[in-house]
Amino acid sequence: RCTAYDGQGPQVAVGAKSGQEVPRVMMCSGRGLRFKVAVLIVLAITSSVAVWAADSPDPAEQECIRDLAQAFEALEAGDGESAIDHYRNALGKAISKDLRFQALLGLGSSYAAVGESDQAIGALKKARDLAPDDASVWYTLGTAYASAGRVDDAISALAEAGFLAPDLAAAHYDHCILLSGEGRHADAVEACEAATRAEPDLVEVWVGLGVAQYHLVAYEEAGEAFKRALELDPDHARAHYGLGLSLLYADDERGAKEQYLVLKRIDPDLAQQLYELIFP
Repeated sequence: RCTAYDGQGPQVAVGAKSGQEVPRVMMCSGRGLRFKVAVLIVLAITSSVAVWAADSPDPAEQECIRDLAQAFEALEAGDGESAIDHYRNALGKAISKDLRFQALLGLGSSYAAVGESDQAIGALKKARDLAPDDASVWYTLGTAYASAGRVDDAISALAEAGFLAPDLAAAHYDHCILLSGEGRHADAVEACEAATRAEPDLVEVWVGLGVAQYHLVAYEEAGEAFKRALELDPDHARAHYGLGLSLLYADDERGAKEQYLVLKRIDPDLAQQLYELIFP
């Protein structure tokens, strides 16, 4: 899902030409990255419980592990409600701290998947208390806070996730989005730079970096970030749009027109928006 930072359309940017309105650039939420990470988290859970199942002689623990595995299968199939039931069953049978943590993390993730943010936050906070150094629980808690509109809490949780796991690109990227939404563009640049270091082959992290730099009126740097995104995906419409805006406000009208011509082919709506800025 792509949204403008403030939802209010153009605004004057510091450092722009006198009286010139500089439009907001759109950035996609991290949902695609979050989904990727969530699947990896659950896969890691499933792999570890499979090892426990083979080693554990305790029938109750094996039953708990079976519930965890069934919960994963339900979540993978998109059946969040069934996943919740299985995770709650597993939680009731969990004996060890590790199994309780896995059940709470999965339960919170499942509540988040069905849009029950408050329940997700409650379960995830309990999981965090059991494993405060686990980046996955901080990350999942951050996304749940964001879904509940608790932006300050989300920013703090995602920052902690990124600190604990510097290679977790989704945490840095979602952190960048939230910081940008709060107008903290310098901090957003730092977060997106961390995302590009973590996974330099992800298009969205370069688009995010370009957007944050654009709103700092660092048009040349923004243009380079958008170009890097286009090296990875030559038909990425928002990267072309962002590059077009960056070139336009860096007084390269010819370059902006070139981006407009590309956009006419791949995204006529964005092309029209850029056209109206080039030819007001």
